[in-house]
Amino acid sequence: MTQNTAPANLENSDPQTATTQDNTPMGKFIARLSILTAVLLHPLLMPIYCAILTLYTVSPYAMIPHAVKTSVMIYVGLYACINPLVVIGLFLWAGKVSDLQMPTRKERVWPLICTATVIGLSLFLLTPNNTPRPLFAMVIGEGLLLMAAGICSIFWKISLHSAGSGALLAFVSVTGMAYNLDFATWAAAAFIAAFVTAWTRLYQKAHTPRQLIAGYALGIIVMGLTLNHIMQRPVF
Repeated sequence: MTQNTAPANLENSDPQTATTQDNTPMGKFIARLSILTAVLLHPLLMPIYCAILTLYTVSPYAMIPHAVKTSVMIYVGLYACINPLVVIGLFLWAGKVSDLQMPTRKERVWPLICTATVIGLSLFLLTPNNTPRPLFAMVIGEGLLLMAAGICSIFWKISLHSAGSGALLAFVSVTGMAYNLDFATWAAAAFIAAFVTAWTRLYQKAHTPRQLIAGYALGIIVMGLTLNHIMQRPVF
């Protein structure tokens, strides 16, 4: 009976309680490595990686003045990273979530929906005119992705890490095709990052394979369609 109910519990509750510690030196090293990669590939950092890719590599926006690049980086960091941290932090302060990771499905619903709403309002009130079109579309895509993930969390837990990795892969692929850029290396790096993300979440027993696959699919579809529509350079 226990074997039949465990997968269902893992889909909708905190699966980290099932993690078995390996106290060998190699086990401790792998555990630390999985935590480090989970932090480096956190979904809140994906917009920063997209901004760096757009502003500091072979893209049409690489030649814009340094001061403009700085303002755009601040814009992306504020709307795509700080906004979610503030909203989730308020829910944490109110005792509605147990920690910033929001490990259980029910904890995620309102923080994600509220974060998406704040991003949407901020975009249309405070977006600078010199923001590159791909990054403007990316921030909108992040808001839509958070809203979709919040709605999904009403019924089923989905991996936000894999959703962020999927969105990054979609950004690199669609932007590269839209501007005829040689982003093959960056697309390969994004694909590897998605694979590493899956490994860390499975190793930490934070998600099931189905939750990871669903996250990737959601991230790729939402971000890909948003970029394709808003950048005014249709790819598909």
